[in-house]
Amino acid sequence: MPYRTCKRCHASQPLDSFPINNTLASGILRKHTCNTCRSHQSKVRARLHRENPKPESLDCPICDRHVTGSRDIVLDHDLDTDKFRGWVCNDCNNGMGKFNDSIDMLNRAITYLKETT
Repeated sequence: MPYRTCKRCHASQPLDSFPINNTLASGILRKHTCNTCRSHQSKVRARLHRENPKPESLDCPICDRHVTGSRDIVLDHDLDTDKFRGWVCNDCNNGMGKFNDSIDMLNRAITYLKETT
């Protein structure tokens, strides 16, 4: 049976412990976090949403863009400590997630942009 390592808990688990993300003609794509970690994060997000009501609109503290609508405003939290950080726009939240919330990676990206523009 094939195994995969969860990017959150770093445990090696059977592939069926990871939910299906997409099905393509070339095969099944699975999420990179296991069912246990996904369940934990779902509970954390639900608690943080109860404790921190979503604003109807906001100026994103990262890109300074004014956003409205429930799909464009998302809860940001620290995945290691489960602490609420604030509300940001969906684009900025996705960007931080792509960099694994790593300050070091973001600084390298800033250096790269400064050196190449």
